[in-house]
Amino acid sequence: MFFFALNRTKCALPPKDYASLEQILHPVSPPDQRYREAKPHFFLYESANGKLSESIQDQAPGLVPYHHKPTGIRVLSWARIDNRDELGQALDLRASEYHLLHENELFVLAFLKWGKRCGEHIVGEFSFILFDEQKNEVVCIRDPVGSRPLFYFCSNELFLCATSVSGILWWLGNAIEIKRDWIAKFSFRMASSFDETPFRKVFKLPPAHYLHLKGTTSATLDKYFDFQNLPCLRLPETRDFVDLYRETLEKAVQSRLVSDFPIGVESSGGIDSSTVLAFAAKTGEEINSRLHTFTTAFSELEPEFSMATSQAYRVPVNHVITGTQSRSIDVIKRGIQLQGFPVEMNIADMSDAYFRIAQQFNIKTMLSGFGGDEFATCTRSDIVLMELFLNRQYSKTFRILPGNLLFKLLRFLKLWIKQQQTADFRKFKFDKGMQGYFDLMWSNTCLKDDVLESYQLKQQLMAFIGRNAPVPNLRQYMVEKSWSPYIPTRLENCSLMASGYNIEYRWPLLDIRLIQLVLSIPSDENYFRGYNRYLHRRAIDGVVPEKITWKANKNMGPQVSGIGPFVQWDFQDHLQHLHPVLKDMIDHKKLVKSLDQIEALERSNDQNAAWNKFYIQRSLTPILYLNEWLLHTA
Repeated sequence: MFFFALNRTKCALPPKDYASLEQILHPVSPPDQRYREAKPHFFLYESANGKLSESIQDQAPGLVPYHHKPTGIRVLSWARIDNRDELGQALDLRASEYHLLHENELFVLAFLKWGKRCGEHIVGEFSFILFDEQKNEVVCIRDPVGSRPLFYFCSNELFLCATSVSGILWWLGNAIEIKRDWIAKFSFRMASSFDETPFRKVFKLPPAHYLHLKGTTSATLDKYFDFQNLPCLRLPETRDFVDLYRETLEKAVQSRLVSDFPIGVESSGGIDSSTVLAFAAKTGEEINSRLHTFTTAFSELEPEFSMATSQAYRVPVNHVITGTQSRSIDVIKRGIQLQGFPVEMNIADMSDAYFRIAQQFNIKTMLSGFGGDEFATCTRSDIVLMELFLNRQYSKTFRILPGNLLFKLLRFLKLWIKQQQTADFRKFKFDKGMQGYFDLMWSNTCLKDDVLESYQLKQQLMAFIGRNAPVPNLRQYMVEKSWSPYIPTRLENCSLMASGYNIEYRWPLLDIRLIQLVLSIPSDENYFRGYNRYLHRRAIDGVVPEKITWKANKNMGPQVSGIGPFVQWDFQDHLQHLHPVLKDMIDHKKLVKSLDQIEALERSNDQNAAWNKFYIQRSLTPILYLNEWLLHTA
């Protein structure tokens, strides 16, 4: 993690208690290493944990961040490089050199060779800044999928940049305005964004972008990488696509196993987490002996499926959490401390139980299967049918439809009717499921009617629910629909929550090489006779247990520990004293009604009572998060 402050006019910065910054950025556990440099008009701070990269040596010796002497460029990063061999060769370095160099040194060399767009030559999970004191120039770069966060504040006089908004707030204090429209969207769980934060003038650097500052007035934000316009790959046999995909997948997992410590793996029993675990475990006994899996068993079949891969590879240590996870108010506050505002994705603080266990075993790396069905291997592969149909490839469409001859004919006819009714599959229709979800969200909101109208939240909610409406082209769907702010926002939230325990998340299925390959492979490789993700399933066949590889859906049976991972918070107690900002936005009558309904439903024996209570709690939970944030930190 890092923090950077610069007076762009080269005047002296105001005095600060720099020693207190470490407690702000690391409120749970101190980092293993830290580096700091303070000069009159700039300040740099960087922290790191153990040996988690391929570089033979750690950060440059001494207690200051890396300083490239020939050019005077200083570097701060939260990063890991996964294509060290290819990058080193492209930089004309010998293997003995590029395996020795720290990431920060390679970032400088890449910048000197390719300039501000050097990020497109680097594979890994990174955010970093380069500061040239002599030229009064700063370049900030974030990786293509946003694996590591980077936030900034910029005026003509002051530039602040950090991996957490907490650092920026530490500097600015109360001289920053909170956006009420963000609060309104957060209450509906719609606050994720590529570039916005809850604070005016504090921004995220979007994934695949660089920010370039020179002097006191010049500031350029530009994109250096795009998923669009990738050429379509042509290979002689369909098996060739599978082999190439498996090879790239294996490389994506293995490159993230570098660590001198035990390695954690999230294991839900689904295809994605099982893929990551299996490809990690098959690497060899040395890695396998250091693996720890982490599972939450809410549903009846989750223990069976989550243990299947561990049993197949004899993974020695498996941690299973049963029952509702303990998401206490302290966990919410910890997320606020680490990020500077409430986590937009509850999955981040739900994993707190994993982190506490992992810390006991000195685990500093956590592998996650997130990004597989969400983006890289796309669960909506059935879009292939629409794509083939529109391209008049009727025989191929018919061949890959599931069922016997009669059912194929009926499904083909249904596809033709849908094409006619939806203007070539492009006319969006709010289906019953979407409408039901909208009704539940809208009916349970506690916001005042004038707030709902002022921020056009009804229209925003409908657009949000319908954001993944299919388009009849798989590549287009992945780039325009699957790739959404949800992905980098979850990465930011999870990375920061884990960092509090000195744990680094890694996301093999969001490896940029794997994503580029999937987007270049013909769409029809991804679907066959009812099986979505057909390319991925074939590639992991024989590596991941068969019952997981060819499981038709995600259903893990009935839940056995209550509905949903919600702690039984005393909403009545925690929402008794609302912050003035929330008081001004919340309809007190609606709030009291929701609280009374929860109390009544808890006494009910109706079988639907638990679900009704779940949805009311789901709408109140963001209000609780916001209130804790505003009362105690804002």
